[in-house]
Amino acid sequence: MTFANGASAGGDVLVAADGILSAVRQRLIGRLPARDSGLCAWRALVPGDRLPEHFASPVQTLWLGPGRHLVHYPVSGGRTINVVAFTPAAPGETVESWSAEGEPEDFRAEFAGWDGMVGQLLDTVTQVRRWSVLDRTPISRYVHDRVILLGDAAHPMLPLFAQGAGQAIEDAAALSASLEQAGEPATALAAYNQVRVPRTAQVQEASHDRAQVNHLPDGPQQKARDQAFATEDPLRHSDWLYSYGAQAEARRAVQAELLRAH
Repeated sequence: MTFANGASAGGDVLVAADGILSAVRQRLIGRLPARDSGLCAWRALVPGDRLPEHFASPVQTLWLGPGRHLVHYPVSGGRTINVVAFTPAAPGETVESWSAEGEPEDFRAEFAGWDGMVGQLLDTVTQVRRWSVLDRTPISRYVHDRVILLGDAAHPMLPLFAQGAGQAIEDAAALSASLEQAGEPATALAAYNQVRVPRTAQVQEASHDRAQVNHLPDGPQQKARDQAFATEDPLRHSDWLYSYGAQAEARRAVQAELLRAH
């Protein structure tokens, strides 16, 4: 590897975990255009002492409505409330940034007329971030010779399943297990590619579908969704997501690669 400042480095493998705008991915396969979801994200942190005590309950609260939804939950032991919302983006608006500033008044206007608890929460917001919700089309290969794409560099996804960081952690677990099991890079990287490409593509597409479910207009489909939410066990319903064993799957893939080689 050579760098812009003239420095260089070498190793057995290069793990490219350089994010959604990955320079390594662009060098390998070219620039991937962003997919615009038509949504924008809002994120704010509110001191817990500005709100009634029930906002600090250790649960995630999800508010759904036509075209938008909002989530809040306590962090830092209830001292702070994290607020995340998704609403329609303005026509032609594309802001690919995690730090772009929004206006608290605009945030409140997006949820005008909603339940009073939502209004009470948003009235405490004094600073909010706002950006476009983008991802990129799944790619079919994360390994190029001894260069490995990992995390958002490989599979940037919408945040509607809260799995961007989760899938990066699974990648790292699978990669470390593959390297440990195989003992040499070629077999390990083949196994990593085999297990991570289909898994992350499934999560990427599920995140896309979630926006449609969360933002249904009032009517029969919305009522059926609400009834399902009221009766299902959310962890059991998402068992395919949360019970996955990245290390175990990687080790099985390594064994299959070794058998194929012999």
